[in-house]
Amino acid sequence: MELKRILSFVSIFIFFLIMFSVRGIALQVDPEKAGELITEARNSFAIAKKENAEEFAPIEFAKAQMLLQEAETMMSKKQNEKAIDLAFMADIEARIAIAQARYEKAQYRINKIKELQIDTILEIKSNEVEIAKTRQKIAERIALEAQINSEMSSETAENRIQRSQVDLAITKAEMAKKMA
Repeated sequence: MELKRILSFVSIFIFFLIMFSVRGIALQVDPEKAGELITEARNSFAIAKKENAEEFAPIEFAKAQMLLQEAETMMSKKQNEKAIDLAFMADIEARIAIAQARYEKAQYRINKIKELQIDTILEIKSNEVEIAKTRQKIAERIALEAQINSEMSSETAENRIQRSQVDLAITKAEMAKKMA
């Protein structure tokens, strides 16, 4: 039993010893790595600037700018571990600003398209109303022309009847004259 306790204590001690030695190695950060991360953060920040993130995502943009400046300051002070952490956070904030700016621009375009759709629908409805009014005027004109034609046909028919009656009267008169 005692041996198990000693072995577990030794294994825990070895574990912590390994952790401290790894941590000690991790504290010795390569300055090139810090420089690379700062360059990545600068590139992301430049893209954010091109995407107008300052306008569309001002909080994230300002935070990325501040973190990038702090990372550069830490790099110049040879505090590479802090520079790496700050550069990493600056890069993330810049990427968030880029995403937010792109999202806001997309939302703006979507809203503009919706407005255009509404305007187009209103224009279509207005055109449909004008077409209906024009069709109604055409139908009224056709009805009026039909009425005029009907009246003309009536007058023509009456004239023919009157002519036929006159012709009949003349024929009767001529026959009466011949018989007399």
